[in-house]
Amino acid sequence: MRALNESLEVDLRPFMGIVKIFNAQLGFILACLLIYIAFAKDRVHGQYKWYLTNCSVSDMFCCVAYAHDGVQTLITGKHIENNFCTVTIFLHIFAMGTSFTTLIPVVISR
Repeated sequence: MRALNESLEVDLRPFMGIVKIFNAQLGFILACLLIYIAFAKDRVHGQYKWYLTNCSVSDMFCCVAYAHDGVQTLITGKHIENNFCTVTIFLHIFAMGTSFTTLIPVVISR
């Protein structure tokens, strides 16, 4: 029985680098969502309206841009529209692409 247990063990060390990269990306998305929910609100007739209806799940990277708008709204009392959404998406894709292309060969070579 002991020999069977030893033969079933799998060495997962080569995959840990990929898991760390995935966790970093997931952490970035979760941080965005927290900022998005906490700060992204618009003042309409003296009340705050959540932006949750303005940003779908597919483009949730917009949360940073909406949070920026929300903070400006809180400071100035006026809603200021900024077009950071596309820039934020491209920056994240670029960061994700560079981290994957530079780190995966290192993980595989070990």
